[in-house]
Amino acid sequence: MDKPKNSMPSRYSTVGSLMHILWVNNYNNKTIAYIYAVTYAPNQMFLPLCITIRVLAGSATASLTVSVMTILLKHTSFQTSTVVGLAEMIQGGGYAAGPALGAVLQQIGGYSCMFWTLGGLIGVSCLLQIFIVSANVSEKKQSNSSAAMMKIPGVLVLTFHCFILSVLASSKSAELSNFLSSSFGTEPGKIGLLFGLGATLYLIGCPPMAKLVNKGFIYTPMVIGWLLCVFIDLLMGPSPLLNFIFQGKQYFDLTVVMRSLSVLSQVAINIPPFQAAINLAVVSGHEKDSIHTYGMVAGLLNGGVGLGAMVGPIMSGAVTDATDFTWTLTVLSFLDMLILSVLVVYLIWMKITKQPLKPETVKQDT
Repeated sequence: MDKPKNSMPSRYSTVGSLMHILWVNNYNNKTIAYIYAVTYAPNQMFLPLCITIRVLAGSATASLTVSVMTILLKHTSFQTSTVVGLAEMIQGGGYAAGPALGAVLQQIGGYSCMFWTLGGLIGVSCLLQIFIVSANVSEKKQSNSSAAMMKIPGVLVLTFHCFILSVLASSKSAELSNFLSSSFGTEPGKIGLLFGLGATLYLIGCPPMAKLVNKGFIYTPMVIGWLLCVFIDLLMGPSPLLNFIFQGKQYFDLTVVMRSLSVLSQVAINIPPFQAAINLAVVSGHEKDSIHTYGMVAGLLNGGVGLGAMVGPIMSGAVTDATDFTWTLTVLSFLDMLILSVLVVYLIWMKITKQPLKPETVKQDT
């Protein structure tokens, strides 16, 4: 069912955009400062500056992501999964086009040209939001507080779901390029091409998955996606646990194929949770088309994503340093099993207790 269009204050999107452009331009200046700091400044100043910039970047990205998701869910007539699919598709397109765009801008104006150009584009976007998005809001206060959503077990399960997904994605992104280079001697250009291919597959997979979720298939794709990830992560290395099959040998083609399947499985895992969480919020008494509901759902799920993005590289780096990347993939496979078990147990519990996963007007997917 389509949602009626509603007015939405521009500040919800512009705050994140302003923080983001501030970070981008500051990052440009700090990048230049870092170059001189390495040469002239004491070495102990470099790490605090890096940490400060990363904190600002993370805060800006979190604000921007939640604000944009909230305004799109509230201000457009599209269904939730359509909005999420569109946002993820654009993100996949950015990942695919980013390396090429960065290379072109670097050739034109040097390393700092990338930051000034993208910062300027974000500034233009911010100004457009101020003038285009309506600042009028007519919405009554909810009977349930937004904080009460954190007490819904299903929403917490979905937040944990997003956390594990982000741990997996960030772990692979942090270590896979080094693994390809050290194990197969893959050149940087070819590695960039492989990552671009993965982003393209993600971009292509988002629209059909959004349509599938719109038809009521929400939990089935997530369960299937996690089940596939268990085997994909075991085979991508492959895992030392499979030495009785592979005899400790590694295969470039197998790694590339498993990487591509991993990206496609992430589509099935990443898009449905937003619709699932909103459905659970509605059956728990929250308003269906409310800025408070959308904002809290976007905040919780993206909070899980942000925490996972922090934990993933730290965990994968520690495991890889102690052993190698194949053992990191093995650990990720066990994390796949963990979240798959949690999700299946939750769905069985909801089925046994006859608690709804969706409003009565929507077909159940159990």
